[in-house]
Amino acid sequence: MLARLTVVCLFCLFASSARADLVVTAPSTLVSLGFCSLTPTVATALSACPGGIPKNATIAVMSVTTASVNYRDDGVAPTTAVGGGVTLPMSASGLLFVYTGRPLSAFQAISATGVLNIMFYQP
Repeated sequence: MLARLTVVCLFCLFASSARADLVVTAPSTLVSLGFCSLTPTVATALSACPGGIPKNATIAVMSVTTASVNYRDDGVAPTTAVGGGVTLPMSASGLLFVYTGRPLSAFQAISATGVLNIMFYQP
């Protein structure tokens, strides 16, 4: 059964040398579609979650534990080194990263030791 979640405030941290931290507030009612935890020691797509990306999921809310995670969503596999494309080092600070890129299957992450926790939603 799908659980309903009312989101009062989601936080998004964009850390890079080019931008300051950004906090986004998104009040909305979302339908929770599932949870997945990945340890992306090699370039890993969200489809690597057991059961894959849930049908109708358009939002992935992510947190990181242990270490930073780099990601890309431009079709090129990420590396643990900062490189071109879209790269976001997420620290183990307890903040949430809200990803709404289309399609969600384009998201790939990598980390030397980090764990990526993903919650999937649909509006």
